[in-house]
Amino acid sequence: MSLIHSRENSQTPVKEQERTTMKLTEAALQAWVERLMEQQRVIGVQERNHRFVYDTLHQAEDLRLDHDVTNLPPGKYFLPQTETILDFNPSEGYISHVDDSPFILLGVHPYDVVAIRQMDAVFASGELDTPYWRRRARATIIASDVQTPSLHAFCGDMGTATVREGQDILLTRIGVDDYLAEAATPRGEALFTLLGDGVRRVDEEDLLQREQVWAQNRKALRQQKLKVRPEDWPALLAASVDDPIWEERAQRCFSCGSCNLVCGTCSCFDVVDEVDWDLQTGNRLRRCDACMVRGFMQVAGGHDFQNRRADRYRHRFFRKGSYMPQRYGFIACTGCGRCASACIADIANPVDLYNELLARHPEAVRSREVEKPSVEGQSVEDKALASVAQNLAKRPILQGLPHEKGVPTVSFTPSPYEPRLQDCPTPTSVFAIYPFHTITARLVEQRRDPYVPELATLVSVRPLTELETFYEFRLDSGHTLGHQPGQFVMLSLMGYGEAPFSIASSPTSSGHFEMVIRKVGTVTTALAQLQPGDKVGLRGPFGTAFPVQDELRGKDVLVVSGGLGIVPVRSAIQYILDHRDFFGRLSIAYGMRSPADELFGEEIKAWRQVRDVEVLECVDRADTPWRGPVCSVTALLPDIPINPGRTMALVCGPPVMYKFALPDLMKLGLTPESIYVSLERRMKCGLGKCGHCQINGVYVCQEGPVFRYADLLQVQEAFK
Repeated sequence: MSLIHSRENSQTPVKEQERTTMKLTEAALQAWVERLMEQQRVIGVQERNHRFVYDTLHQAEDLRLDHDVTNLPPGKYFLPQTETILDFNPSEGYISHVDDSPFILLGVHPYDVVAIRQMDAVFASGELDTPYWRRRARATIIASDVQTPSLHAFCGDMGTATVREGQDILLTRIGVDDYLAEAATPRGEALFTLLGDGVRRVDEEDLLQREQVWAQNRKALRQQKLKVRPEDWPALLAASVDDPIWEERAQRCFSCGSCNLVCGTCSCFDVVDEVDWDLQTGNRLRRCDACMVRGFMQVAGGHDFQNRRADRYRHRFFRKGSYMPQRYGFIACTGCGRCASACIADIANPVDLYNELLARHPEAVRSREVEKPSVEGQSVEDKALASVAQNLAKRPILQGLPHEKGVPTVSFTPSPYEPRLQDCPTPTSVFAIYPFHTITARLVEQRRDPYVPELATLVSVRPLTELETFYEFRLDSGHTLGHQPGQFVMLSLMGYGEAPFSIASSPTSSGHFEMVIRKVGTVTTALAQLQPGDKVGLRGPFGTAFPVQDELRGKDVLVVSGGLGIVPVRSAIQYILDHRDFFGRLSIAYGMRSPADELFGEEIKAWRQVRDVEVLECVDRADTPWRGPVCSVTALLPDIPINPGRTMALVCGPPVMYKFALPDLMKLGLTPESIYVSLERRMKCGLGKCGHCQINGVYVCQEGPVFRYADLLQVQEAFK
């Protein structure tokens, strides 16, 4: 076993007063690095074409601890630009593929240590991201205090110029030829056994010099002169939602995504399949993605929920300065300045943006008239941290979960509906809210890789329309799917990829489950070729469900659906019909483009025969014989008798339908609390990590797809 992995809980932080700190000459440091390289792979900062990059060290003299900033952040070694997460073949199915060989990451600046810890929090929420965490748990981080400030750095304003936690060892250059090496974890301290000559324990003078270096860095790493404290970013953004600045600046945006791809806290990714030459075996790849690129939120049917550059530009800043604080409790920017240097349009610099917003909305925040040091390392302002912790702890999903020092640990996915602008989040809030050792302990407990699908067999298949096909599946394990009405699964076809699909059947359908899928993309086109007996992969069920077991009981239920929107609500309709005595009147308004697009026609005839069930249908155009109305589905609503006080509405359809259906339901006397909607979004993981389904601070695959309308009234990106 490698030296650095020989102790239990080797990454549990050591109290500062108990840490071992050694003084090394530069020659001793180089000799030590050579010995580390003999033990395992060492990835260090090196110069390439007058820029600095992380790469495998082959000789210690190539190490450049005097770098200003690297092209890409070190977090890319935990979330690589491209990585294989699964292998697949017809005989074995899907197999987890993770390279968890140990390595040392050397020369990480403090702001990047904070960024890595923020990535830790994202990939630890909900189910642990196995590919990320197997790699992360085997890494040793040797951080290095900044020696050469970057031109675009503003980490001094963000509280990330120095760091006291998150690394295994911290190197600080003092004087001309000496370094202090402080072990922050047992894993780091184990590396000190490889130190040779030219090393001694520190004295008070050495520690004083280090304090002076830290103080100097806090000043020097304010190159950009940020005028807005990071804890004030959420309030300033809230006041700037409709400011013309987003349109003004986005006009110069090339939508290239460079700002995303060089960011240390951006974690969005895509997932694709790659097939071997035999066309049967292959790999599933995860690739870094960028929310600034057009098509990032485009679904297979063609609708792009962020098709405007201004919307994407605003989303980037809101995600880091508002949505992430709401969801996780920290500002997702550490002041490295990489985005500013990468943007050829010169519109990505957060300092320029926030300073301009402050000039336009000075009433939104308390401007910093007197320059004062920002919060550093784990020394978060007591009041700010208490506010963050208190508000996180109030959330129902956190009740009964373990806490450490009064702060919730990471065993949760916070519900993000309510803005918490009274909080004072900073980038370094992450250290107190998400203790690292509690995450790694969960990695041992979570045996299952959440990205590995289980196999299911296609039982039956039949066409419903020219584009829609009905599928019936059974899990090969013999287990039931265990879904609730409104949930979805991620369905895989080897070599074609994976996509989300709603479950069309009720959980009361024993032993099998059904889907109706439209042929519009790569996966769905391949699905249309399947025959009974063929295999697919399934993950899930995911997401929230229609509340058929509680809030809808004893109530009248009104279903409003358009097009494929009938598929998710069919599960709820079947459940209600299978438990008819527990519900009141059931009214269904169903709209479609033409008579040929009707789904479940024979079932609908049977629904009409059930007691207290009314079904109204309409089409947009009657190009074949049609006896019903030709109108929008909302035009049917006045003809349905509704008792607003006892009616709950379930709404599902194309995005444009919500803009009319929801106001019309309100006109009928329903309240936002009595309306549930099911939203469609692009999804690539189902785990709340890839970023594609994000609306404001909400991940549709986790907090949705079913939402109470009242919870979305302040979620600006919900109905686009």
